[in-house]
Parts: sequence; C-alpha cells; structure tokens
Amino acid sequence: MLHTNSQQLVQTLEALPLLDGRYSDIKWVNVNRGVWSLVFKCYDEIEEKYVALKFYDIDPNKLLDQYRISAFRREPELLQTLLGKGRCLQLAAGLKNYNLVSTYPDGTKAALPCMYFAVDWLADEIDHFFFDQVSFSPVEKLHLFHEVTMAVRALHDHSIHHRDVKPDNLRAHLEKSQRIVVAIDLGTAARSDSISLKSSYDHVLGAPAYSAPEAFCGLSGHRTVAPHTDMHALGCLLFQLFNRERFALELIRLNPHYDHILSILALELNKHPTIDEKLVAWHKHAGLLGSITRVGIDAPGNTLPPSIESLLDELVLALTHPIFSKRERSFERVAKRVWTAIRVLEHEETAKARTDQNRLRRAMRLQALLKKDLRLNTYLQPQPFQK
Repeated sequence: MLHTNSQQLVQTLEALPLLDGRYSDIKWVNVNRGVWSLVFKCYDEIEEKYVALKFYDIDPNKLLDQYRISAFRREPELLQTLLGKGRCLQLAAGLKNYNLVSTYPDGTKAALPCMYFAVDWLADEIDHFFFDQVSFSPVEKLHLFHEVTMAVRALHDHSIHHRDVKPDNLRAHLEKSQRIVVAIDLGTAARSDSISLKSSYDHVLGAPAYSAPEAFCGLSGHRTVAPHTDMHALGCLLFQLFNRERFALELIRLNPHYDHILSILALELNKHPTIDEKLVAWHKHAGLLGSITRVGIDAPGNTLPPSIESLLDELVLALTHPIFSKRERSFERVAKRVWTAIRVLEHEETAKARTDQNRLRRAMRLQALLKKDLRLNTYLQPQPFQK
C-alpha cells in the first residue's frame, strides 16, 4: 500500500503531459514490485524511445534513510561506468530532481524534491520461466539460464556486483533476433573497489529467498563477499527453473535448525565492530555450516530430465555451497556445464526424432505391403461364372 506522498507523486506524474520537457505518456509500472523506488515507463520525445524513470520513494518512513539515499545516488553513477557495455543496463539520463508541489488548506504551497534518473526500457519480463514448470522445455530453460549467467558476468567483468539477483531484477530485449538478458535495479550493487556506505550491516541487502548464509550474518556489505553472493543467487535460480519450491524453502525443509546456526554465526560476528573483523570471525566459525544437509536440484517433484540430473545437481551444489570460499566462482565452468546439458538434451531430441521417423517409415512400408497383399489376394480370388 503506497503512502499518500507516493500516491500523490504517481497521480501527478501520470497526469503530466510532459516531464522535464521530454518525457510523455508516463505510467507507473512496478505496482507489485520495488521497495525503495517507484518505476515509470514513459516515452522520451528527444531520443524517440521508451525509457524507465526510477524515482526514490518519498514515503516518510524511507525519506530520511541515509543508506538508501546514498545507494539511490550511487546507482546512476555505476550505470555511467557501464555506458556502451554489452548486456548491461544503459543509463538514459542522470540524476535529477522533480519538485512535487502541494497546496495546503490556507493557500500556501510547498515543494517536495523527488530524485529520479532514467534508464533504457527493456520490454520483456522473464519471471515466468522461474514460476511456470510446464510451458517451457528444459532446453529453453537452460538457454535462458545461460543468458542470466552472462548478464551477471557482464557486471562482474566491470567490477560491479549486483547483490540482489532474482527473477524480477532480470529483463530481456531482442538484439539481432537473439534474446539478451540484462540485470536491472542496481540499487544494491557496488563496485569491488568502492567504500562501503555503512560500517556495519545488520540486515540482508537482497531478497532473502536468494541470499546466501553470509548475508544473514552481517557480511552483506563486504566487497570480497559480494561476487560469491551473486553466484549463490544463480544457483537458486537454476534450482527454481526445475522445481516448484524455491531453494530457500527446500533448504529449511531439510534443515529445521538452519536459522539456529545462522543466529549463532550472526551473534559471533556481531561481537566485532568492523566488516573486516567480521570476515575474520566468519572464517573462524563458518564450519558450523558443515552440518547442514545440502540442497541438490533433484528435490521432490522436480521436472528435471534424468539424463542431465547429475550434471546440474553438481552445478547447483557448487554454486550454493554454504561456505562462500568453497563456492563456484568461474563463469566459464558454469557455462560449460550448462552447454553440456543442452547438448545432451538436444542429442536425445535428435535421437528420438530419428527413432520416430524410422518407426513411421516402417509403419508406412507395412501398410503398403498389406495393401499389396490385399490387391493380390483379390486378384487370385475365383471369379464367379458368367453366362
């Protein structure tokens, strides 16, 4: 439920014929998404293309959150460094302020500044691949996962880690008839060489359902942990492509004591004031996670073809290792494993098609022989005497 401040901003912007002399046809689009921002689709009359306007939410409960304000200001700065980079969200216009004017009962007016910036509009959502277990073939899902992996890799290649990889932070567009997936919403993203916005993180930065164990223990902001956290999220997404339940729910089902272990780790790390000291404490106590039952991709009710089960099971286990220093970090190895699985399935499909074709040919030949026998038998039948 939007605060009245946010509602007023939405209503005002949607009623504007033109914002900043260039943005028309403004529509609020993240109705059921987003926590700290309001996203609008609109048409850029200058560039003659659709863009997304991202506004900082002016809900009073969020308005003065200095960490979120700093993170919002940082996002267009990160995007500026990605201009022209493939598979990366493109900044269309930098940070600006829109003054939301209100008229009070006594006739006085006051303006509330609203921060926003613009990025290219990406038309295609891909959430449905992760929540629909029947509409897409395994090969289609694996091609999609490869694209997701390449989107995350594109950020890592430029020393940026997303830290909130999940289905609704991924969108796609067509480029020369090929689907290209892009990671959006870099509000929690950070450069590997940047200074943390906070000295201590007592909360998870990304969505808990896709967050790794270290994120629950005060290490969300540590720069050396961030790349491992993104890889864990990829493992969760791969699991979800072939299972109705999310990875986190299956993990808790198998390990009712999981939250208890995280609480112990969080308390141990909380004894130390700096992020670097917390990291040292993590390495000292992370062995507690060795007692948990690992989650493979073949959970009950999975839709995984048996022929690629072992391939992808090993990959999910490698990507989601609870101790981040033991987690898979190589995008090349991930891609190689995924493409191997795709080739296995494509070979199966080819073999099946060939078998079906041969079976059809044999049936047609048999039918032709039967017809020939029938004609021959008819010819050899004694003919009735004609007077």
